[in-house]
Amino acid sequence: MFHKSKYLFIILAIVLQLGTIIAIFYNLSLAKKLGIAYGVVLIILISLFIIERRLEKKEEIHYDDFDY
Repeated sequence: MFHKSKYLFIILAIVLQLGTIIAIFYNLSLAKKLGIAYGVVLIILISLFIIERRLEKKEEIHYDDFDY
């Protein structure tokens, strides 16, 4: 369900992190903005992982009630 958005946010986080490191040497204000954007993307990515794990837990609980 969240596979494409997770991959998009992972790639975006990598690009923003590298951009922040490179921007530190050239433009400090741009580096700060990229760092803030990286933090926001990281928070969104972690929340997506948490939501996906909760959905997986609900499915596991449903399968545990199965009688064989």
